[in-house]
Amino acid sequence: MEIAGINIIQVAEVIITLAATYIIAKAVSRALEKIFEKTPFPEQIERGIVKISKYVVYIIGFFVIVSFLGFDLSSVIVGLGAFSIAISFATSTIIQNLVSGILVQADKAFQIGDEIKVLNFEG
Repeated sequence: MEIAGINIIQVAEVIITLAATYIIAKAVSRALEKIFEKTPFPEQIERGIVKISKYVVYIIGFFVIVSFLGFDLSSVIVGLGAFSIAISFATSTIIQNLVSGILVQADKAFQIGDEIKVLNFEG
């Protein structure tokens, strides 16, 4: 059914998908916040994980909407996959350091002001 060249069913699908994406993103963030209440992670890391999770839900919702509009996403998804692999190889050291930093903060083995000595280095 079309009115002025606009397919009403596609518009309804887009609106429903937008609403569902928003609701799912809220539910995921609330669930993660409840989980993080019981973990020793620093608040900054928790907020970062919640934000990234929301963005992932929004990106998935975007791809669903674009597919409803009739665009072929297979080549885009393959391209994004190849791009992601290239980025992960290029930033593997950075990612390792980031994960190590998160684990050190989660363990709370060191506090600001602590002095540590490794081999001949002290600080």
